[in-house]
Amino acid sequence: HMIVVHAPNVARNTLPGQFVIAMAKETSERIPYTISDFNVSEGTVTFNALEAGRSSREMALLNKGDYIKHFVGPLGSPIKVENYGTVVLGGGCYGVGAMLPLARALKQAGNKVICIEEASSHYLLYWQDKLEQAADEFLIATKDGSVGTKGGVQEVIAELVERGEKIDQTFIIRSEERRVGKECK
Repeated sequence: HMIVVHAPNVARNTLPGQFVIAMAKETSERIPYTISDFNVSEGTVTFNALEAGRSSREMALLNKGDYIKHFVGPLGSPIKVENYGTVVLGGGCYGVGAMLPLARALKQAGNKVICIEEASSHYLLYWQDKLEQAADEFLIATKDGSVGTKGGVQEVIAELVERGEKIDQTFIIRSEERRVGKECK
């Protein structure tokens, strides 16, 4: 679920790589969320929430105009942005959202930015349009091969190297995978 919060002070002070801690209700758990986007002029901060328990479900059930009980940030150390040359950003799941502000900042610093989005299958891809707009080149990898390169970020990087692309810096943003219920084989 994509959550957009009106928080002008947080938006004004956010840099790529930072996070917020949010609680939907007074009794919710404190959950850290990676900042996926921010808009200083609108005063908004965006993060993506996966329903994994009661507190994240409470966050997902919020409607436009509702209030979040606690919202603290930006927290964490921002990623160092400079002109590296050609930069590859890769990620899947939560990593997709974290790539967007970083891609914009790296592009503004004069880099050639290549974004790689990874998912298990085509229906799990999101924000392709935003990443494509922020990057010089946007590539997709799916584990099942339903879209783009079959495999993951590492297979796409191998293809880039094979075609002669000189990569000066990479940022690979991985998320922890969790299984619910019995183990899948």
